Amino acid sequence: MEGYTTVRELIHQLVDMPPDAHVQIAVVKYPEEFAIRQDETSESGASWLNGTDTECHILEADEITLQNGIVTIAVELEDYDAQRHFAGG
Repeated sequence: MEGYTTVRELIHQLVDMPPDAHVQIAVVKYPEEFAIRQDETSESGASWLNGTDTECHILEADEITLQNGIVTIAVELEDYDAQRHFAGG
């Protein structure tokens, strides 16, 4: 599984993050529409987190599991339109 992040590497990346920061999972639902857009709520003024082409979820403890030796983070999309997906691609 070359190229995949290990738990050790993830811990190393997270060690410098604020310990009280929430963890969010972002899913790109419609890759053909994906873009970085102006966002006045973002520190940089641009973001892709608030577009309708993505969906973001605060990570909950029960969404992290170990399956077949692989740590899996799974979230359920709440707003996905299959017709929108197929219309774009």
